[in-house]
Amino acid sequence: MRPGIRRTASGDEGVALLFVVVAMLILASLSLLSLGAIIGQVAPAQYARKSGQTINAAQAGLNAGLAAIREATYVENGSTYGDRTKVPCWTSHAGSLQAPQGGTTLTYAVTIRYYKSDPGPQSATWRATNALACVTGIGTLVTPSFALISSAGGGPGLPDLPAASGNRTLEGTYTLSLTNPNLPGGLIKDANGLCYAGGLVAGTGVTVTTCAPGVDEQMWTYTVKYQLALVATGSGDGTNGLCLAATTAPVAVFMKACDTSDYAQRWGVNGNNPVHLFGHLTGVYSKTWCLGSTTPGTAGAAASVSTGTCATANQGVYPAASVGAGAAGTTLTTQDAVSGKPFQWVNYQEFGRCFDINGWNLNGSIHIVYPCKQDPMADSTPSASPGWNEIFTWNKSTLFFYANAASSSGTPSDPSNPAYCMKSPNKVGGYVTFATKCTSVPTATAAAYQWTVNRDTGVYATSYTIVDSYGRCLSNGPATGSYSSVITSTCDGSDGQKWNAPAGFSEANLASVNELFASPS
Repeated sequence: MRPGIRRTASGDEGVALLFVVVAMLILASLSLLSLGAIIGQVAPAQYARKSGQTINAAQAGLNAGLAAIREATYVENGSTYGDRTKVPCWTSHAGSLQAPQGGTTLTYAVTIRYYKSDPGPQSATWRATNALACVTGIGTLVTPSFALISSAGGGPGLPDLPAASGNRTLEGTYTLSLTNPNLPGGLIKDANGLCYAGGLVAGTGVTVTTCAPGVDEQMWTYTVKYQLALVATGSGDGTNGLCLAATTAPVAVFMKACDTSDYAQRWGVNGNNPVHLFGHLTGVYSKTWCLGSTTPGTAGAAASVSTGTCATANQGVYPAASVGAGAAGTTLTTQDAVSGKPFQWVNYQEFGRCFDINGWNLNGSIHIVYPCKQDPMADSTPSASPGWNEIFTWNKSTLFFYANAASSSGTPSDPSNPAYCMKSPNKVGGYVTFATKCTSVPTATAAAYQWTVNRDTGVYATSYTIVDSYGRCLSNGPATGSYSSVITSTCDGSDGQKWNAPAGFSEANLASVNELFASPS
């Protein structure tokens, strides 16, 4: 019998070999494709790794800049204060740190510039022009309100890429916490949209011109002595600076060394609509001059003063809220000192505007924060005090917060005037009302009329708030016409919920942190 073994047909060996060769070629191609993909990911991975490390280096530079600013201090009577002569005058100040996991050294370069006004929204040209001079060992000549910190994070270069690829830069605006009432200042506009511009030298005339926010000649602050001072010329409190002054014969409006005893440079705010600025330039209460311009609506026209009714003489003069509150409000810090005393109540976010019973209408449904009305002779003439619709009193015993309403715009502190209590709407976003006399508060709803006035509690979030019995805070709200409404809102520590806080009460913080540019990938 023949063995049961099948012999391979002639030529089968060549086909098998071909299959093996083709399989090897396919595997080799796939391997090359995979290798190419892997190699192609190396450069992006290296770039992403460096980019992540350099943003951290830039953040470290910001922290170093903040630490250096906060170390510029001195101690007096056991209290620590900031010292502007010690602030860091850094220009590309270099630092380094080790990358994690034994990586290469990373670097940062920090530049700090100081300003009186917020540089965050301003252009590069404005920033270059308005930066305060800073000299190491001397610091800035005036106390800054803001520091602009720029930090560039860097690392070793990457293969086949520009050396700066993967480097990143951060910038942030640091608001300094001030103990003195310095304000960043603001514009004073007329009804035609032009702004008042002074000069940085005594004797320079004042004009109305095209508004340029942030320009030194147009940034005014309203002091507690009723003066309009150019922020750039002094401390902003009416000392060591230049103030807007006027003469009556011949008429002229010009810059003059600030003098708190000089009625020629003391200005009041007339609350009539439109709002106006006025003065008793000769110190006689019965004689009033209104601020305006020689040619209304013409840029470059000289500022002027004229007698008569402000509403018809000059078509309105409107200080921005950031110009300040003048003598409005109070600097008293304790509840006991505030209780039982009538005050204007200045909203901290809209500094320069006060709580106001809209249109003198106690039955109105919406009340507002309105330019703080005041007369520069109020300290010597009782009848020159603001009308009752901007004056409110808080009683610590009853917890009533009320206005003394007169039949006209009479003196608000007159005890014979009936007191109308503020009522909470007991809801977020609701409007407060004043329709009920305090002597007629219903017992069943008495809680709605009770408020707690906080002064400096030692905690920023809860300081200078007015809180209803339901735990909600009095706050500025949505606009109604040209001004903000007054509502109750969930307490969150925001500036719009603070009343009669000192001008320099802002909490020091770093804000508006952003990346200046991204390196090309």
